[in-house]
Amino acid sequence: VTQADINAGLVTNKAQATDGTTKSNEDIETVTGTQKPSISIVKSATPGTFTAVGDTITYTFTVKNTGNVTLTNVTVSDPLLGITDQPVTPGTLAPGASGTTTGTYTIKQSDIDSGMFVNTATTNAKDPKNNNVTANDDETVTGQGITSAITLTKDADKTSYDAKDQTITYTFVAKNTGKTTLTNVVVYDNTLNANVTLDKTTLLPNETATGTLTYTTTQADVDAGKFDNTATVTAEDPKNENVTANAEESVPASKKPGLTLDKSAADGSTFEAVGDKITYNYKVKNTGNTTLTNVVVNDDKITGAITVGTLLPGEEKVVTAE
Repeated sequence: VTQADINAGLVTNKAQATDGTTKSNEDIETVTGTQKPSISIVKSATPGTFTAVGDTITYTFTVKNTGNVTLTNVTVSDPLLGITDQPVTPGTLAPGASGTTTGTYTIKQSDIDSGMFVNTATTNAKDPKNNNVTANDDETVTGQGITSAITLTKDADKTSYDAKDQTITYTFVAKNTGKTTLTNVVVYDNTLNANVTLDKTTLLPNETATGTLTYTTTQADVDAGKFDNTATVTAEDPKNENVTANAEESVPASKKPGLTLDKSAADGSTFEAVGDKITYNYKVKNTGNTTLTNVVVNDDKITGAITVGTLLPGEEKVVTAE
């Protein structure tokens, strides 16, 4: 039996007896063979890992005739690689023979986000009866060193302030410094107790989201000498795990304390004898920009300090003493 017989699926032969002169009838006998068309495909990737968008994976497809009949028109299809009915070399395979072909794939951001790239290749061939013979093989390429990270910067539009009711506008910039896509990006200012409205909430690697918040200073901020606040950014990576970062900003106050005193004798004050008393009025004014506490007046003619108390900026009080 030859390979051609197996491919034909039968062997037909004719026999006739003769003594050299006399011939018998001819007898034809056909023996049917068992055809077992079969094929396999092995798909291998080089390299077997990836680390960044743009990495190229080269696939080698090895197709083998695992049956007992010759296969023709052997091709490979791999839709994700853009391969459709790509011929294998050689395109005709005898039983036990193998052929190969190759394809390439460029890693996309979606592959980085999933942490792997899985695809399936299919081989197809024709048996001697023109029937299709197929097989499939999957290959998984995994990502390595794929991290998710984010940073937050917070900048004030003022380098200082010197009074209450002054506005400070903060600009917040969240940046995706990792390799995966980040979603649901939220910036919260912990000190101002407010969310920052961002121009985008999904960030590809190296993309940024920006937003602003405005704060109005108080007298307490001037008295404190600075205004500190902290903000936090939170986002979700493709595994729905949170990535966070913090940012702090301190704006100093320009403190300018000032105090004036105007002393005058009370109307009608005069004296004519030992023991007469003179009443003095002391007008004390806070001419600076900070709150002053424990303010007293010391007069060299009066025993003990004269208590004024607390003065807000611009506030004045009049105290008297004899």
